[in-house]
Amino acid sequence: MRRRSISEGCCVSSGKQRRLRQAPRCKWILGWTYHACGRACRTISPATSTRIKVKGCTVLQHALIQARLATLRDVDTDTETFRRALGQIGLMLLAEALRPLETKTHRVRTPLARTTGHRLRRNILLVPILRAGQGLVGLADQLLPEARLGYLGMARDEATLQPECYLEKLPTRLGQYEVMICDPMLATGGSAVAAGQLLQQRGARHLHFLHALATPEGVRALRKAFPNEPVYLGAVDERLNENGYIHPGLGDAGDRCFGT
Repeated sequence: MRRRSISEGCCVSSGKQRRLRQAPRCKWILGWTYHACGRACRTISPATSTRIKVKGCTVLQHALIQARLATLRDVDTDTETFRRALGQIGLMLLAEALRPLETKTHRVRTPLARTTGHRLRRNILLVPILRAGQGLVGLADQLLPEARLGYLGMARDEATLQPECYLEKLPTRLGQYEVMICDPMLATGGSAVAAGQLLQQRGARHLHFLHALATPEGVRALRKAFPNEPVYLGAVDERLNENGYIHPGLGDAGDRCFGT
């Protein structure tokens, strides 16, 4: 059975029959559909929409991302396949994050004539949060070889679930960059928030958050700390479990990506 996209309308009662009408104000927010008629119902994230806004975040409901996420979730996926699928998701998230950025024109010469080309106006800095974040940017040079690369090492204290920074390697003058913070998992949101705050303290002014998988709790924490910064997600899962892991999730992304 084909699932109806949220943009197609909502169900409204009319006597004994039910009919569909167009409801452009319907919104899908973290697993709930809010209809124009005021009704809210639990839903599965729509598979037919390519981009869905979720409380200031862009969830990429792209068929390829969903296929690669299924690969990541599968407990039988080997390390090499896991790493490749994670890198491919990173490419798609990065492409979406680059979509709204300003460009500048320059003249290029084709074999037939001169024409106008475009370049990104600002420099790009990729900042993976180690160690799992390195898997998310593993293929980024294929799309954006000119990007600079910085590193932040964050380890979660398993008792408090709070992040601790153990490594910082960043270029100077961060204000000149569009900074892409890359971490496969947005669980509690603690690592992403800590990374964003540290980068702002170092002078970064343009932050973007890229995550393959998130929880409602992580989204809320990130939006509370950074209400105006763009966030790009592959999917939003149900919840955090009692140990602070994404459920159903995909396990420990770092362990599965690097085999240790």
